[in-house]
Amino acid sequence: DRDVTGVQTCALPISTANGGAGINVASDMVVIGCTASSNTGGNGIVISSGQVRDCTALLNQLDGINVGANSAVTHCVANSNQRNGISTTVDSRVTDCIATNSQQAGIVLGTACTVSNCAARYNHGDGISGGTNSFIVGNACDSNNQDFNSAKGGIDSAGNGNTIDGNSCTSNGNGGGIIATGTHNIIIRNTCTGNGFNYNVAASGNTYGPVIDMSAGGIISSSSGTVNPWTNWIH
Repeated sequence: DRDVTGVQTCALPISTANGGAGINVASDMVVIGCTASSNTGGNGIVISSGQVRDCTALLNQLDGINVGANSAVTHCVANSNQRNGISTTVDSRVTDCIATNSQQAGIVLGTACTVSNCAARYNHGDGISGGTNSFIVGNACDSNNQDFNSAKGGIDSAGNGNTIDGNSCTSNGNGGGIIATGTHNIIIRNTCTGNGFNYNVAASGNTYGPVIDMSAGGIISSSSGTVNPWTNWIH
């Protein structure tokens, strides 16, 4: 393990093949430009609170990157980790990251979190999973649900109070493109294609734009009901 405490910047270039976590830091830390790989006893990068920027986590026994409350993960890559790619808890943000080939979910959200402009691909479970009172905005979720579990999909939120806006979910096995089974969620301006089922949104207690099926192709026109700015698409 690389254990670091205190309010400071941690720039450890490579941490590989440890028996525990690769890089394990305490609160109010910034981890920049590090690689954590093939750590057999834990997560690749662990931070209690702070920032993880421009890092790579791959082939770790648990999560690639695991952050506590009030954390930010930016411009990171998590690839081929044995649990989740990137995992958050409370009041955290994941932006401009890539999560691929995780044995479970690509990105896991806790409460009051944001995931935006991220790519989740080829994960065995959900591309993006979880979330309560969270923002899931502008992400690309492709070819997840590699285990072909019909309960999984591109974005899978069983929580409440989420905003799911402007995401693209494609080819996520026999599962869903967007699954929202909680209440008080808003689902708008998303696009889906090639999923087992494209949208599974609980009708009771949720707010959502109309779903317009343009999978046959053609010109988008007001005659097909597409003038609504909150439309969710199938293409």
